[in-house]
Amino acid sequence: MKRRHFLQKASIVTAGLLLPSVLMNCVKEYREDKSPSPSSGIDLKVLVLGAGMSGLAAASLLKSKGVDVQVIEASSRYGGRIDSVDFEGYIADCGASWIHGISGNPLYSLANENAITTRTTYYEPSYIFDMDGTDITEEEWNTIKPYLDQLSDIACENQELSLQGVLEIIAPQLNLNERLMRLFYGAVRSEIEIPYAIDAADISARALCVNDSFPGNDVIFPSGMHQLTDVLAKNLDIIYNTFVVKIDYSDEKVKVYTKKYADVPGERACNACHDSSNASTVIHDQMYVADKVIVALPPEMLKNENVVFSPPLPASKKSALGGLEMGVMNKVFLKFENTFWSEDGYFLEILKENHSEVIEFFNPVPVGAENILVAVLSGYHAKSIESLTDDEVRELVMNDLRGMYGENIPQPVAIHRTAWHTNPLSLGCYPHLKPGYSMDVCDAIARSIQNQVFFAGDASTKKYMATAHGAYISGRDAAQEILDFAQ
Repeated sequence: MKRRHFLQKASIVTAGLLLPSVLMNCVKEYREDKSPSPSSGIDLKVLVLGAGMSGLAAASLLKSKGVDVQVIEASSRYGGRIDSVDFEGYIADCGASWIHGISGNPLYSLANENAITTRTTYYEPSYIFDMDGTDITEEEWNTIKPYLDQLSDIACENQELSLQGVLEIIAPQLNLNERLMRLFYGAVRSEIEIPYAIDAADISARALCVNDSFPGNDVIFPSGMHQLTDVLAKNLDIIYNTFVVKIDYSDEKVKVYTKKYADVPGERACNACHDSSNASTVIHDQMYVADKVIVALPPEMLKNENVVFSPPLPASKKSALGGLEMGVMNKVFLKFENTFWSEDGYFLEILKENHSEVIEFFNPVPVGAENILVAVLSGYHAKSIESLTDDEVRELVMNDLRGMYGENIPQPVAIHRTAWHTNPLSLGCYPHLKPGYSMDVCDAIARSIQNQVFFAGDASTKKYMATAHGAYISGRDAAQEILDFAQ
């Protein structure tokens, strides 16, 4: 799923088939390791808060340089928003699953260095159906293509607007019939709103002007993306089921107060799901002391004051956190006894009158799965299914498949679904800019405080925001900053 690259997408080659996206020309570099060698004897104690991709990347680099480092994790596992589970013999990546671009991408290098198998995914063929079940043709796709290009131009000229605001500018200029209008808005949904995990009204127009992927093909992991975090977590000292309630950096040493996660009140662990934005009274079970702390927690947890800072976070950092919106993408994994869909198609979707309810189906059969489909929902639509039963969710996605392949298709024999919005330790999937904010908020979030408290995560990197490689790079950058000070 080549994120943010829909404007480079070529025309359909046959009815319902799309060509791959054109590769970006800009090869991006990430920060080189300039830290001392392990033999330099760095006398530091560092705590890393959060065992997601950024936290593990930071801790693994520090440990490789001989630093005394511990990781504190609220859940019972490492990986954060990388979560691979066995679903009927298929390794389902419930969270992050793709490496977006392999040329110069440090995650692809990490995979190769550790003999982790990847498979390339493409855009061709992808099958798009109108709401009456008929194929979208090459001619129809080519009709809307210029308007998608125009959408990008208007967005980059009006970056202070939301994507919805840009759509309202272009809408009067569209001389399209109802079917082509559905195709236009369906393309916006599948190529921007779903990959960004957020609705048009909530996403900044800047999204269309940012290239945060690397050149080259997109790849997935037949045996799960968790293999990357397995490598990073190896030999790390990780303290599980431990929720950070307070970070006190008022003295020479940093004190981190924690509580057993099982004893944390629900309103404290999930303030974003409630009206109150104030954390409950800080009661701790344990205190850890360190020279430096790297905060690698999801931004929504900081934004909603799930963790108390003493002294409070600087106003500039609070303001920057307020400029973020946490997008939600949920997946529904379906296992069938037989494959009834177009086995060669990577992506399938059916257009709808309300484009915000369009579901995109990823078909992993071409990359080695068997009889599996993955339904992908985002934004409000993704949030709404978290309150539904499994039977209701199954019927929701099956209605789309019946619209594409007929009423007589079989029911799935198994289903697995995600619920990232109500997960109190993530509160969503991808951080994104709210309309009206600039990418400078990433710099403010990443900025360390008085050489004691450092920050990492996919919201703290301006070039690679909301990507797994961005989280990795930000973690290493935070660790490198500590190592630079130690020289």
